[in-house]
Amino acid sequence: MATPFLWKLSSQKLGFFLVSFGFIWGMMLLHFTIQQRASHESSAVLRQQILDLSKRYIKALAEENRSVMDGPYVGTMTAYDLKKTLAVLLDNIMLRLGKLESKVENIYNGTGGNLTNGTSTAAPSATNAEKVNVADLLNGAQEKCELPPLDGFPHCEGKLKGFKIAENAFSGGPLGELVQWSDLITTLYLLGHDVRISASLAELKEIMRRVMGNKSSCPTQGDKVVELIYIDIVGLTQFKKTLGPSWVHYQCMLRVLDSFGTEPEFNHAHYAQSKGHKTPWGKWNLNPQQFNTMFPHTPDNSFLGFVVEQHLNASDIKHIDDIKRQNQSLVYGKVDNFWKDKKKYLDIIHSYTEVHGTVHGTSTVHLPSYVKNHGILSGRDLQFLLRETKLFVGLSFPYEGPAPLEAIANGCAFLNPKFNPPKSSKNTDFFKGKPTLRELTSQHPYAEVYIGQPHVWTVDIENPAEVERALRSILSQKIEPYLPYEFTCEGMLQRVNAFIENQDFCHGQVMWPPLSALQVKLAEPGRSCKQVCQEDQLICEPSFFQHLNKDKDLARFRVDCQTVESSADTLVPAYSETRRHCIFQSDLLLFSCAGAHPSLKRICPCRDYMKGQVALCKGCL
Repeated sequence: MATPFLWKLSSQKLGFFLVSFGFIWGMMLLHFTIQQRASHESSAVLRQQILDLSKRYIKALAEENRSVMDGPYVGTMTAYDLKKTLAVLLDNIMLRLGKLESKVENIYNGTGGNLTNGTSTAAPSATNAEKVNVADLLNGAQEKCELPPLDGFPHCEGKLKGFKIAENAFSGGPLGELVQWSDLITTLYLLGHDVRISASLAELKEIMRRVMGNKSSCPTQGDKVVELIYIDIVGLTQFKKTLGPSWVHYQCMLRVLDSFGTEPEFNHAHYAQSKGHKTPWGKWNLNPQQFNTMFPHTPDNSFLGFVVEQHLNASDIKHIDDIKRQNQSLVYGKVDNFWKDKKKYLDIIHSYTEVHGTVHGTSTVHLPSYVKNHGILSGRDLQFLLRETKLFVGLSFPYEGPAPLEAIANGCAFLNPKFNPPKSSKNTDFFKGKPTLRELTSQHPYAEVYIGQPHVWTVDIENPAEVERALRSILSQKIEPYLPYEFTCEGMLQRVNAFIENQDFCHGQVMWPPLSALQVKLAEPGRSCKQVCQEDQLICEPSFFQHLNKDKDLARFRVDCQTVESSADTLVPAYSETRRHCIFQSDLLLFSCAGAHPSLKRICPCRDYMKGQVALCKGCL
C-alpha cells in the first residue's frame, strides 16, 4: 500500500513544479515583449551602437595582432567577421562623403541651401569652419587638410605615413612622383583610353577578377578587359601578392613608374643574387624597358617623363611677360636642412644678387640672415616669383627634381652643383638599396647633358672662383625662357602614344625603334655603352642588342669574330681585338647599356634622337 501512495505524492509535486515553472516563464516572456515594445529603438540609435562596437572591435583586433604582418588575410579573425564590420563603417563614411559633396557643391554654386534630392544638410558655420573663397581656390590657393587624431589606435600611425605623401608634398616633401602620376593619368585620358584607377587592394582585386574571368586560357589573347597596367614598385609588390603565382601571366602588361630606374643587373633575380645585391626594389625579371623613369637617365628603361606646366589663368598669361627681372636669386631648397653648410657658397651669390627662399616651417636655423624667405608658395605665386628672378640656385640636394625645369621655363639660369667624384650607391646613403649603379655627375644630370649653357651652369660650388665666373656670365646676358619639347603637354602626349602603339612585350619582339636608326660603336675597356653613345650625341638603344648578338651580325660592321662563346652577363656582347674573340649574350634580360668591361670592348647599339624628344629616334614616328 505504501508504494502507490508515495508514487501519487511524487506525481503531485512534479505537476505543481511544472505548472509553477510554466507560469513564471510565461510572465517573463510577457514582460520582455512589453519592454521591447515600450523601448523600440530607432535605426539611427542601433546604427550608432553598431559603429561604437565596430570601433571597439577593430581596436581590440589591432591590439591582439600588433605583431602580425599586414595583409588582407593574416592574423586571427581578419576575414569574414572583419569584412562585415568594415562594411558598416564604410557605409557610414559614404554617407559623410555624400554630405561633404553637397557642401562643396553648395559652396561652389554660391548657396548654402538644402540638397536638391531633399536631404537636408546644413551649410558650414562660420564659427567652426573657415569660409572658402572659390576664386582663390581656382587660382591655386591651398586649404589646410589634416588627418584625424589617432588616439586609441597607436599601431595605425606607421601605416598611415604612406598616405601623407600628398600632404607633405606641399610642405617641402617629395612632389615629383605625384606630378608624374597625375600627368600620366591625364595623358592616357586625352589619348582616348578607358582609364580605370585602383587605389586599394579591394579595387585591384575587383579589376583583376574581371581580367582573370577572361574566357581565353591566355590573358593576353582573349577579350581585352585590360591591355596595360601602370603601377609603381610598391603597387607591384601588392599586385604579385594579390594574384599569387598567376601574376606571371600579366607581367608583359605592366609598366612600372620608377623614378630612379632599375638596371638589368638588379632586375634579373638570379643574376642580382649572384652579385650579392640585397635591394628590396629589384629582382622582378621584367623586360627592363617596362620600367618608366622621370628623366632619360637609364637607357635600359623607358623615359616616361612628366609635364612642366604653368599654374596661371588666362589673365596671368597676358601679363606674365610684363614682369621685370630683378637682381635676385631663388634658392632650390624647401627644407631648412638642405641649406646646412652652404653659407660660404650663398655668401658669394649674395654679393651679386638678393637671395630668396621658399623654405617650409618655422625652423630656419641654416638660412643666412640676408635670405628673404617666402615659405611654401602656391603654383601661381611661384611662377610670378620665378619670372622676376634671374638665377635659380642648386644646393646639391634634392637630386633630379622637376623644379629646375620649371625655373628654366620661366627664364631663370640654373646653377647646377657638380659632383666630383660622382654620387652613387657606392658612396651616397641616399642611393643605397636602389636598383641602380648609376653615377650622378651633378645635382641634375639631365639639365647638365641635354640643356646646358646658357640655361644651365654646372659648377663646383666648393670653388669660389668658378662660382663667380658663372655668376658674372649669367648676370651679363639676357636668358630667354626655354622648355624642352619632351616636357611640354604635346611632347608627353607624343611620347606616351608612341610607346603604347609600338612597345609590345606580350607577343614577341616588335621591330621598334626601326633598325635603320642603329649606329654601332665600340666602347674601349672601362667605358659603358651609355657613355660612348652619349659622347657622340646619341643614346644607347637596348632593343638593338639582339641584332648584334651573332658573328654574322657583327661582320656587317667589320667586327671579325674568329672564335665565339656565350655568357650570361650584363657586359656582353663584347669583343677582344687582339684575339678576335667575341662573347655573346645568352640571357636576353641581361642586355644592358650600363656597365663597363675591364678588358674587352663592349659592342654598343646607339641611335639618334629627335631634338627635345630623347625617347624617340628621328624615324620612330
